[in-house]
Amino acid sequence: MTNHLDEAGFSFVRAWSGEHLDAAAWRKNFLLMSLAFGVCQATVTTPVGFATSVLDPKVGQIGTGIFMLCSMLSSLLLGAPVVTALGSKTSLLIGMSLSTVYAFCFSVATLQVPGSNYQWIIYLLGSISMGAGSGILWTAQGTFFGDSSTLVADQEGSPKDSVTASLGGRFAAVLLATEIVMKLGVSLSQGSLLQWRFSEPLVSLSATFFIYSFGAACMVFVMSTVAQPSRRETHDTTAEYYNRLKVTFQLCRSPKIWCLGLTNLTFGFSAGYMNGYVNSAFVHGGAGGIGTLLAITSFVAATASTFFGRLAQKVGKGVVIALGAFAFASIPLSILLVPPSAANDYWGSWLVMLYVLQGLGRAVYESTNKGVFADFFPGKQSAGAFANCMMQNAFAFFMSFLLQSVLEDKSVLAWIVLVLSVLTVPGFLVSSAIHKKTSVASVGAATV
Repeated sequence: MTNHLDEAGFSFVRAWSGEHLDAAAWRKNFLLMSLAFGVCQATVTTPVGFATSVLDPKVGQIGTGIFMLCSMLSSLLLGAPVVTALGSKTSLLIGMSLSTVYAFCFSVATLQVPGSNYQWIIYLLGSISMGAGSGILWTAQGTFFGDSSTLVADQEGSPKDSVTASLGGRFAAVLLATEIVMKLGVSLSQGSLLQWRFSEPLVSLSATFFIYSFGAACMVFVMSTVAQPSRRETHDTTAEYYNRLKVTFQLCRSPKIWCLGLTNLTFGFSAGYMNGYVNSAFVHGGAGGIGTLLAITSFVAATASTFFGRLAQKVGKGVVIALGAFAFASIPLSILLVPPSAANDYWGSWLVMLYVLQGLGRAVYESTNKGVFADFFPGKQSAGAFANCMMQNAFAFFMSFLLQSVLEDKSVLAWIVLVLSVLTVPGFLVSSAIHKKTSVASVGAATV
């Protein structure tokens, strides 16, 4: 008789096949994947928010930009083909391993002389590694999410859009909750919280990031115990690579994916704007202050994602997408109307509101937005769609950092975020109309 560990999806014997798992077990399996993924991502992405302040600013800016550029290329060229050839679980392991390399390289780079050749080489190698892994990682996560949703919906007899809303909210909550712990942990390890210092640093900042890189490595092992939600078919991987690459680029030309992808572009540009410009220009509490503010964003996003997941089930995903767009738009609008400056003490404690708004927008991006992609691009289109999703986000993040380094008038950045936010809802409506039209046409052709 199958024991309870097998049913929960934690067995090493059945980890690759996922045999004999019911809907409840698949939900638990998805939760375990979310936990391993979330802790690993939190430990490896936390350094990104500190790159320009802990390393030489130029090293941080250029290295982070290269990371996002590689992420964009990886999403297009590696994401869908690798996930199709190896399966979502193996691809998750590869992506997480490459991200762990970045966390270790960042830790080593903090020990080097700022701006030295060693710091440049080590950080750039780490950035390239994480960038290459990110395109695979997020495509694999999206495919794992879509496959798990299909299995749960089939076994429960529930509508798939309801399941994607539920699992999407759960994933986002876990992902963001782990980020809260890790980002706040940096502040606490330095004996500070926002602008308040309550003790001497418990360990050095470099030691903190070394501990984080070890934690990421441990999560790779945990991910190896997760069950694969769909068994990989035997095929010619070379031919399949070009086939999936073709699908990915075909989706790039689809108006539906770009209209729907405005949420990805808005989030990517807003995240780059906050991490690159707002953190350096308006936050004056040092590493402790940045860490706490980043944790606030994650806390709000984790709390709101569960609420948005439930709200999406009741009123539809379009309403939630609109709420996220409003939150993103409020950030640049507030800065343009009342620019933070020394004269108004950079808004004082009110600056926290920018990070609260970013958290609300991110909650929609991590949960409802991905649920919509799973709904609109099911089955064989899933890997290519999520590869495009990651590419759009990476492209926007990269452009945000690039423009920050060349534009003297930073208000241009705010206007770009504002315009993208305003276009998000119309883009969703147009994409929904196209999807509905093509779905009706497909059903009509099938009945002929």
